[in-house]
Amino acid sequence: MSFFTDKQNAAPCPCGSGLTLGQCCGKFIDLDATPQKAVEVMRARYTAFALGHEDWLRATWAANKRPRKKIIDPQYKWLGLKIISTHEIDDKHATVEFIARARVGGSGAVRHHEVSRFEKRQDLWYYVDGDVLDK
Repeated sequence: MSFFTDKQNAAPCPCGSGLTLGQCCGKFIDLDATPQKAVEVMRARYTAFALGHEDWLRATWAANKRPRKKIIDPQYKWLGLKIISTHEIDDKHATVEFIARARVGGSGAVRHHEVSRFEKRQDLWYYVDGDVLDK
């Protein structure tokens, strides 16, 4: 069962990869494929934020760090993602630096600049936490 319609799967992926949603992050959110790299999880997490897939966000957040409250704020309209750098520390740890842009409610655009930490546990990559830059 797909969370996305054929039309959505054929549209550009919100993560900005240049691929369609179905070729990129959609296959992870639909559970048809497993991300092999932390940056794939990062892109798919952005897409899940942009398209409102809170369950997938929770599933990819390290259980010991996962927030209890609602993750997605409906006031945010995500406008774009830019991956700055990726660093594979070893086969179980990686970081991804990114900037995500959004419009909040009726106000202007905001940007979220973060270096995220990921861990691979039982062959799956999880978002652990991150350091927000440019506050």
